[in-house]
Amino acid sequence: MMAGSLHFEILFRPFPGGSWELIETHGRRDDALESARRRIGAFPRGAARVTKEVLRPGSDIPDSILVATFGELGEPLLETARRRAKTAPEPAPLPCQTVADLWKAPARLAIAEHLQGFLKRFQALPLELLHRTDLIEYLEADDFAVDYAVQRAALGREHPEGIHKSIRQLKELINGAIARVLKDEVQGKFRDLPERGLAAFVRSLGAQADGQYLLGAAIARRIASSPSWSGKLGQLTGLHAQFEPLTEDGDTAWALEVLGDFLTEFCACPGAMDSSLGNPRNPARQLEMLTRLACGDDTDLPTPVAHLAVIFARGGTPAARSQIYRRGLALVRAPLRLFESDLRAEAMLTGRLYDYFVEAEGAHITSGEIAEAFSARARQILAEDRVETHLAPLAGPARIEHLLALGAGLRGDAPKRRLVAMIEQDMGRRQFWGSDADSPPLECLTMLARLQDRVEAAGLDQDNTNWLMRRLDDFGIDLMRRLGILARIAESGGRPLEKAAALLSIAARGQAPRGHCRLLIVAKAHSLIASAEGRTDLASRPEAGIEIEHLRRAALADYQIAAA
Repeated sequence: MMAGSLHFEILFRPFPGGSWELIETHGRRDDALESARRRIGAFPRGAARVTKEVLRPGSDIPDSILVATFGELGEPLLETARRRAKTAPEPAPLPCQTVADLWKAPARLAIAEHLQGFLKRFQALPLELLHRTDLIEYLEADDFAVDYAVQRAALGREHPEGIHKSIRQLKELINGAIARVLKDEVQGKFRDLPERGLAAFVRSLGAQADGQYLLGAAIARRIASSPSWSGKLGQLTGLHAQFEPLTEDGDTAWALEVLGDFLTEFCACPGAMDSSLGNPRNPARQLEMLTRLACGDDTDLPTPVAHLAVIFARGGTPAARSQIYRRGLALVRAPLRLFESDLRAEAMLTGRLYDYFVEAEGAHITSGEIAEAFSARARQILAEDRVETHLAPLAGPARIEHLLALGAGLRGDAPKRRLVAMIEQDMGRRQFWGSDADSPPLECLTMLARLQDRVEAAGLDQDNTNWLMRRLDDFGIDLMRRLGILARIAESGGRPLEKAAALLSIAARGQAPRGHCRLLIVAKAHSLIASAEGRTDLASRPEAGIEIEHLRRAALADYQIAAA
């Protein structure tokens, strides 16, 4: 487009407070106005602006002139905007103010976000784009990618002189950065990393004002030869081994920081890390691998990723390690099922991962981030439809047993309270225990005792633990009364001490719930021993009395420990 030539742009937002987007360009004013009117007809709550873009003489930067507005742009909308502005966070400034700022971390993050598609297509990092002329030439040829990225970067930022002024500023900075890289390439300032004499090479760059920029170009040229993400990671970890000795010299120690920026960008790029991990299809497998990597454990990791884990284990590149932890937390909170049909396995994996992340708290992630992510995962695990699907094939106490098994993998008070509420609801169902004992009576009591063990292993708070223990004890007492378990044993054939030993064995071997249920069993055994027939039997067989005493002590061991 020549200087002075023009076109008309339509900016549109679908509802009040929405984001403005460039939707169309026209060569004729009337066409642009008519298109804007039709758009407002289709979206009555929307708004549109038609601007005329005119090129300055001798420049490729356009000036914008407002032509017309349509839709809800009156005073009520302005009042709404003012009210929102009082509570909305302050808009961030533009990610860069000078050409040199484009090589700094905030601008590189913006490049990674707004040029994500371009970088993915060429399997390149933002630092590679900022140093490689071949990538710059491809980017220059893709006008849409640049314009779209600039507009996205400008949205939501501070615009003291208007958004179009900010867009022009960003384009000028981009053009300045492109000119710098192309000029340095032509002048031969970019050099390859030497196979030998690395320390002298880094020292010579350090003597120059733009030494870090030039070293970044040398690293970008080295990894450009790798056709895959995995290959790039292998190159970077190999360079890390070569750069580590440079930290012993104050004149070359800075080189490892430059390399660390490349590794940090690599770890922040989901596609790069997923590809290096082998693109695992199973989310649980992917999350486990990321967690092992973040913890510096190279077990069962692909070779270049294992090398990165070794670097983390030695304390290297903490910023890159933080990116892996954050990627792991993002997967933890993501709305996906780690195991499609095994809810218990997902809960147990969640518990193990939580412990790993807590160990990293402070250095790489905050306790609040950990709690938020794992609370989101717990809500997914305890979703009513998932739990009911998991429990559907089960009946009776087996349902409670599986719910308590989920609790062993959950972390945090809120998920535990939710789990206890679900258990209480399930216990309240009449069909849970049934009106008759489908299983042998002792098996029913043994199941209740096993459920108490599950309660203690579920990691619940003390109040809920005590409540569930008492509830299971009450069920045991009710079961014994309804089925007449004690009476059936006491009235069976045999000598009194034999029947007393049978009762005490039930309590001593953990075949009945702890609490009043066991105490009733022990009391019934004592009544058999204290009967006239029992005293006669004891007098005739003193050795049986010794066995009875051992069983009695074993049956009351829990109570004696509690008393002590």
